[in-house]
Amino acid sequence: MTDTAQLVSRYAERFHARYLDHHGTASALGLWLLLALVAPAATGDERRTLEEHLGCDADDAGRRAAALLAAPHPAVRAAVAVWANEGWLGERYRQWAPTLARAVETGPIPSRADADAWADRSTGGLIDTFPVVLGPDTALVLASALATDVTWVEPFVEVPADRLGGRFGARTATALEAPSAHVQRLVATDAAGIVAVHVASAAAGLRVISVLAADDVEPARAHRAALEVADHLAAVGRGEPPTVDVFALPLGAGPAWTIDERVIEVAGATDDRRVTHRTVLPAWAASSDHDLAGAPGIDAAFVVLDGLLAPSARPGAFDARQTAVAEFSREGFKAAAVTVVAMRAGFARLDPRTVTERVVTARFDRPYAVLAVADGTTLDPHGMPVELDEPAWAGMPVFAAWVTEPRDAADPPPAEPTS
Repeated sequence: MTDTAQLVSRYAERFHARYLDHHGTASALGLWLLLALVAPAATGDERRTLEEHLGCDADDAGRRAAALLAAPHPAVRAAVAVWANEGWLGERYRQWAPTLARAVETGPIPSRADADAWADRSTGGLIDTFPVVLGPDTALVLASALATDVTWVEPFVEVPADRLGGRFGARTATALEAPSAHVQRLVATDAAGIVAVHVASAAAGLRVISVLAADDVEPARAHRAALEVADHLAAVGRGEPPTVDVFALPLGAGPAWTIDERVIEVAGATDDRRVTHRTVLPAWAASSDHDLAGAPGIDAAFVVLDGLLAPSARPGAFDARQTAVAEFSREGFKAAAVTVVAMRAGFARLDPRTVTERVVTARFDRPYAVLAVADGTTLDPHGMPVELDEPAWAGMPVFAAWVTEPRDAADPPPAEPTS
């Protein structure tokens, strides 16, 4: 059976292509969860359309969403709510509502203050404003909240921005150099050819994958490449993605890297060749408000939800929006997304060895893709991996970003969302 993470990854490919072609952040998972709640109520063409976007049978999607919510990942806060004004709703709603997962919060339509408080509480204070205004004619609200706030196992080293260079280095005073413990590789992808990859990991079980492709690769292909790398990582556990033979590449500047060669003496070396990676990235922060009208599968969901209204309240009017924030820093990563679909009623000493070393330097000095993925393991206090009891989360893409606006590590994140 296909893993839920793979289904969400396929959906995320289309979602990222639509919403992440400029500086910003988003969560495809946030909307996938809501579509999965709606799907069991669908029939006919709408059911088939939702199943196509969700990647599985409608009832199966509902069960998968319930499994994710019943056992959240330790690095990811997850909450879903369905609020209703039953006076506007019909018999089909009363048949659907009892089928919702036990972890789904239900109740009447909240006030604006209560909706804001729910967003604030569910995201640990990262988002304090509900994305949609609710009113007396609001008949039904589906909302999801996802959040993470993790610390790297190995923090970055703060360096002068001239180590980063390029467009981003010219706009900042400091940058982040990856320690050797971070995964740093050149990886061959179907979507974007050979890309530079950096992976930072948190002990709580979240990995943030940064992918730099050639300058002429458009954002959608770079996001697909990031999803490919995530699939590779999921297949090999906490190991490394498949790599390119650096010694088969030419020296000098490549599409997303520079390769230098030197001969050195290495104590205890077992090979006469080795590769060293150096990666420099900017710190960054992003906040976005996304209008989800036209998002993959949303039109079919609108039709299904309209069918839940009482006949006298049709046709309904819809608001679908997502507010998302993310911050990548020397110490860690934090991100959150609140996704809402609202319906209004119509109305030892070793001998040295001579080694030929190739040094691959990747400078994330221009726009690149980022993907935050839930891991299948955490690390105990001794640094040993511990398998999680939430296998449905393993490899799950939770947040994504397209980075075009660097910032200094000491700067506060921007106050206003960008659409």
